[in-house]
Amino acid sequence: MSVRRINASEPCARTVASLDDNITVADTGNSTVLYNLPRDIDAIDDVVGTPRRGGFGRRLRQLFGRGA
Repeated sequence: MSVRRINASEPCARTVASLDDNITVADTGNSTVLYNLPRDIDAIDDVVGTPRRGGFGRRLRQLFGRGA
């Protein structure tokens, strides 16, 4: 799994995201939309390559009360 970033309208971005399981970050003009995010926070760390001792996943776990 990898991360893809596109600039497109929301319907177009949704269609592109539905073609495979990669995480898609879509800049739709007025907003940023995320598609195909894994349900497991650790899986997000694996995809974006953040170190286990800190970073995005740790902050998410703290935010949602799943420890550090």
